[in-house]
Amino acid sequence: MYAGDTIAAVATPPGPGGIGIIRVSGPLSASIAVRVFAPSGVAANWESHHLYHGRVTAAAGHVLDEGLAVLMRGPRSYTGEDVLELHCHGSSVLLRRVLAEVLGCGARLAEPGEFTRRAFLNGRLDLTQAEAVLDLAPRPARHSPPSNSAADSPRISPGYARSSSASRHCSRYRSISPRRMSTSPPASCSVQ
Repeated sequence: MYAGDTIAAVATPPGPGGIGIIRVSGPLSASIAVRVFAPSGVAANWESHHLYHGRVTAAAGHVLDEGLAVLMRGPRSYTGEDVLELHCHGSSVLLRRVLAEVLGCGARLAEPGEFTRRAFLNGRLDLTQAEAVLDLAPRPARHSPPSNSAADSPRISPGYARSSSASRHCSRYRSISPRRMSTSPPASCSVQ
């Protein structure tokens, strides 16, 4: 799994968005940058931590997208390894296509949490920091009952905000200090 191989994944959350980022980490990052990104104007000499404008290209030479690329050479990167980020338009179809090109250049698909694991193994994060990052990642709900009503919808609507479900979901925001015990959710949990 971690024997100096190069990993890649879509780094932005799924769903609609203007920008999508493909992250690559490992020893092949610089060579993948040269193979899938053509900088505008002068040829890039791929200085570390410099953002380049250009075109993301397929192996056949046709342009997939116009975007930005940055190569962050280790150890001054998130994982402590050479890291390439390709900033493209946010279409999920486009991101899958760019990721496929990167994988075709020798990278493998990263496992969930693998970028953070590498950062920890390379001394870029301590255990507490790594756990905090992994706590931010969405996880599938376990044993959650099927939703039957709008009140159980994850979207906040005026009716939902005043329901007991909203109070239950916002209960984690209640103060737990014995000096300032509050039983009502903060204003941020309700919609005006």
